[in-house]
Amino acid sequence: MTEQQGSPTSGTNRFAQWVPVNCGRAPLDFDAINRAAFARLEQVVERLLPGGRCERNEWVAGDLRGGPGRSLKVVLRGAKAGVWRDFAAAVGGADPVSLAAAVAGVGQAEGARLLAKMLGVGSDNNGR
Repeated sequence: MTEQQGSPTSGTNRFAQWVPVNCGRAPLDFDAINRAAFARLEQVVERLLPGGRCERNEWVAGDLRGGPGRSLKVVLRGAKAGVWRDFAAAVGGADPVSLAAAVAGVGQAEGARLLAKMLGVGSDNNGR
């Protein structure tokens, strides 16, 4: 268990090891959600970052709110597809789930749920 997950030494949530992560929700298949997003990556980032635009191999936007600009870039094709970075805010990630989480301002699990719902993927599409 990493400290970010609430290990006994992290001081954040010492009881996380005894509480099921999904608390009654269907388990998340991060790989399936990411695969579905990668299959339509340009449409996904256009929806998440609507003020951006496609420039060559990247989606370029101003920030995680999706405004116009050039600070945030998402690789759309190739071996690095899905890698994103907001250079002004010094944050980034490696897949659509991490981008969805950052845009929504939530953790990875909730970001995965939101993206799955947007894409119609998996059994946890009911907004619970």
